[in-house]
Amino acid sequence: HAAGNYIDTFSTSLGCDSIVFTHLNINPIYFNSYFKSICQGDSIFLAGFWRSTPGVYNETLIASTGCDSTNSTTLSVNPLPTVNLGNDKTLCEGQSVVLNASTTNASYLWQNNSSNATLTATQSGLYWVEVTSNNCSSRDSIQLTFNPVPVVDLGPDQSLCPDDKATLDVTLANATYV
Repeated sequence: HAAGNYIDTFSTSLGCDSIVFTHLNINPIYFNSYFKSICQGDSIFLAGFWRSTPGVYNETLIASTGCDSTNSTTLSVNPLPTVNLGNDKTLCEGQSVVLNASTTNASYLWQNNSSNATLTATQSGLYWVEVTSNNCSSRDSIQLTFNPVPVVDLGPDQSLCPDDKATLDVTLANATYV
C-alpha cells in the first residue's frame, strides 16, 4: 500500500454497517553508510564484534519508528610506518651521526621536539623518533655513546746519541696500541 487515507466498510451479522477510517503513514527505512579506518594492530567494535581486518560490515537495527535501519561501515586498515634508526652505536667524541627516519608522507617527532626527518647527534644519550603516517604512528630508539678521544703525551722532544735509549710510556686503561 501507499501512504494515505483509507475507508473500509464492514457489515455485521445483524446487517449493520461499520466504517473504519485509517490514516496510513509509511515510515522510511534508514540506510547509513560510514567509512572508518584503524591502524594495523588496532581493532574497532562494529556490527557486534571487535574487527581488525578491512571489509564492509553491516548491522541491522530497529529505528525509533519501528522500522529496520541498516548501518554499513567500510573499514580500512592503515599500515604502520616503518622506522629503523639502526643498532646502538659507539663513536668518538667530536664525531657526529645523522639519524634518518625518512618515510613517504610522514611527520616526525624527536625526543628534542624536532619535526625534521633527520637529526644530527653529537652527544651521548638515548635518541627516539615517532613517525606518523595516515594517522598511524611507530617509534624507534637508538643509544649513542661518544667516547672521549684518548690524550697521548710522549713528553718533550729529545735528542739521543746513536746508542742511547729512551722509554716512551703511553699506557692508558682499556687501550690498544699500534
